[in-house]
Amino acid sequence: MNKLAYISSIVLAATFAACDNFDLPNPPGQENQEPVIFESSNLAIAQGPEALDLKAANNEGVRPVVANITKLEGLSAPYSVAFELEMSNTEDFEKVVTVSTIVDGDNIVVTPDVVNGLIYSNFTRDPKPLTVYGRIAAFAVNEGGNVKTRLGGTDDYYYGEGYVYTVTPFDPATVIEDQYYLVGNFCNWDVTKGYPVNQVIAGSPYDQPVFNVKIDIDEKMIENGGFEWKLVPASAAAGNNWAGAYGAEGTSTEGTLVASAEAKTDAGVIDAVGQYLIEFNLLEKTYKIGFAYDFLYAPALGNTTTTDFTKIARLYTNDYNNYKGVVQINRQFWLTCQPSNTSGVIYRPDGDSETNEVSHITTGKMKVDPESTDRMKVPGYQLYFLDVNLLKLQWSATPVNVINVIGAFNGWNVEETDATAMAPDTSSKPANYRKWTSKEIRFNEPGEYKFCVNNAWNISFGGEEGNIVENGGNLVMTEAGTYVFTLDFTTSPYSLQIVKK
Repeated sequence: MNKLAYISSIVLAATFAACDNFDLPNPPGQENQEPVIFESSNLAIAQGPEALDLKAANNEGVRPVVANITKLEGLSAPYSVAFELEMSNTEDFEKVVTVSTIVDGDNIVVTPDVVNGLIYSNFTRDPKPLTVYGRIAAFAVNEGGNVKTRLGGTDDYYYGEGYVYTVTPFDPATVIEDQYYLVGNFCNWDVTKGYPVNQVIAGSPYDQPVFNVKIDIDEKMIENGGFEWKLVPASAAAGNNWAGAYGAEGTSTEGTLVASAEAKTDAGVIDAVGQYLIEFNLLEKTYKIGFAYDFLYAPALGNTTTTDFTKIARLYTNDYNNYKGVVQINRQFWLTCQPSNTSGVIYRPDGDSETNEVSHITTGKMKVDPESTDRMKVPGYQLYFLDVNLLKLQWSATPVNVINVIGAFNGWNVEETDATAMAPDTSSKPANYRKWTSKEIRFNEPGEYKFCVNNAWNISFGGEEGNIVENGGNLVMTEAGTYVFTLDFTTSPYSLQIVKK
């Protein structure tokens, strides 16, 4: 870099202000009227130590060096030079944080806890040493600090972008291990025989601190006083001890994890039969417990039966919290977690439902009430797409008015209803709204396709012929030809039949 950097527009303003009486365009000669300039080549810096040990520096009460000033000439008073360190966790500087620095003699230093906080909040909470990339921008700053001019240009850095540091962060406030186990009365409080509790999203447990485990509690467990549990780290299980274990402080559905390095003390308790998902956040030290059924049954008036659970519509889930699916409903339905309408976990309405006059989507609240015979209500008799949230105890029902076959063959045009519309079998008694068949559709060449609802992409179906799922991937037609498609929502999972004409 060998550019001229103008230090201050204020200096220029002062220059012209000194010429009170002159006639443009030829003002009288002035002495010392050249603006202050700085030759960028008069500044050179070099990277400091590659090892940037924030932990050690903080313990010793010193500021670590990130760069050294190897040359600084010709900077006119009252200006001084200042620097900003830009740091990134990737070599391409896709995500950048700016670190304020301090000039200490010939060294450019940083404050350990400031850098540690920026790394923690922007890159990772993991305390292991990590590689960080750096680049330094230089500025001329006047004595009052109100004028700051970048040296070399707005995109220039001194010594380019080649700084690489190995940063050692502070020790974490809470140690989080990669693996945990659920231990309790179900395994006689033997830490070596607990249920594995696994990380929900792969990665550093400090950045992805949520773990969960699915359990099935039967009547025998409840008769023995309920399902008692504690959370034990893998290191304790390996050492056959309770070091680092957590107990529970709260209710049977949510609460706080508390340090508890003894068996049986501070145990959490679940006192009802069912399938559950226990979720732990090891950073926030919290737990949540909810039902964990692979699907919900949706008995509804309008189907051929509300008691034969092999034929009753089901709602499916990927997270044991949100359940979705299509149900043929004649104005009333309810939800159960098991093939029973009289016992176990049964959801009934909690207040009246409401239907939006524009979207025609009906919403409502629900509660677990196996004793009630009340039913959730919707306006019409047709197929509905149900969306149920067990955590919020809320449900919504979207009427399925039309389903279209959409794909590359028609430019993915959801408005082309006449050519690609499907229809339910309304000739049967009662009408079968769970099986939809298309007209003959021409594929001039192989291509992808899927199914959308109500001429929009808010609800769609895709996947594979034997496993059709909501919001699934595109299906593929491998040969040109004319086809008839039948979406079958009576099967579990949903399926697709294709007939070539």
